[in-house]
This record gives sequence, C-alpha cells and structure tokens, in this order.
Amino acid sequence: MRRACLVAWFVVIVVGVAWSQEKPAAAAKPGPELQALAGLVGNWKTEGEALETPLGPAFKWSGTIESVWFPGEHAVVRNLDETSGSGRNYKSLDVIAFDQGKGTCAMFNITSQGTYDLVPVNASADKLSFQFNVAEQGKEYIIRCTLTGLGGDTLTFVQEYSSDGANWKPLARSIDTRIQPK
Repeated sequence: MRRACLVAWFVVIVVGVAWSQEKPAAAAKPGPELQALAGLVGNWKTEGEALETPLGPAFKWSGTIESVWFPGEHAVVRNLDETSGSGRNYKSLDVIAFDQGKGTCAMFNITSQGTYDLVPVNASADKLSFQFNVAEQGKEYIIRCTLTGLGGDTLTFVQEYSSDGANWKPLARSIDTRIQPK
C-alpha cells in the first residue's frame, strides 16, 4: 500500500511539473516571402521565347525545372535544363533563400555557360522580382525579371531590359506549367 501511495505521489508530481511548464510558443505563420518560395516547389515544364534585341537574336526554348526545398525550408534549389530551338542545351542552378533575421531574399544563379549572379529578390505571396546587370558589345544593360503566379500550377516569367533604368523593353517571356505527380 505504501508503495502504491509513493507511485501515485510520484505520478502527481511529474504531471504537475510538466503541466506547469511554459507551453512552447506556436510556430510563426510563414510570411509572404516563404509562401512565395513554397510556390516554386515542384516539377515544371517550361516554354519560352526571347525577342531579337541588342542583347542577341530571337529564339525559343523548352525544358524542365525541378524545384525542391533545401533542408530547413528557408531556401529553394531549382535545377533548370533547357534546350533552344537550335538544339543548344542550357543548364542553370538557382538557390533562392529567405534570411529570416534580415527579412530579405536573395538568389544565387550559376549557369552552364560559366556565368553566375547573386542578386536581391523582392518576394510577395504570389510574385518574385529581381534585377541584374549585363554587358553586351561594350554597352551596359539592366535586366528586370518578374515571376508571377506563385502558388498555382502556371508561372509566368517576364524579362525586360533597359540601358538607363527608366525605359524598359521586352526581352523574353516563358510559361512554366506544373507537372502533376503520377
């Protein structure tokens, strides 16, 4: 009987101590930046067209994009594998990350052509946008990119170019369609 009382008191004390402990705070709801990144995750078919501009000739391309969460779910890793109408293969790796401490997004991009960029990314719940600079035939251009439709099954990627940052002209456009899992 004495042993049963000791066990009962032990159980009451353990349960009481556990109950009195502070409850952990509920996990914060992901902000629009992480919601935007979540909209990239999946497998995609891409088809696009670049216009003839001072940056190069017109061409069409098609390919696939595989996007997965990096462990911790604060970054998405995207593998792009595209082929142009002339048969030229193009690959790139994008890492788009959200730094919760800084409250900002950035993208690192490296291509099979030997180029790379690190650019800040503006993110909202359904859109990503970023800019980078390129030089062509001794002239500097700004490329402005906007990806819309995040969270759906169709993404639209629009690229524009400008030599002065004020007057923008179309450069390229692509449509990415989610490949449904089987």
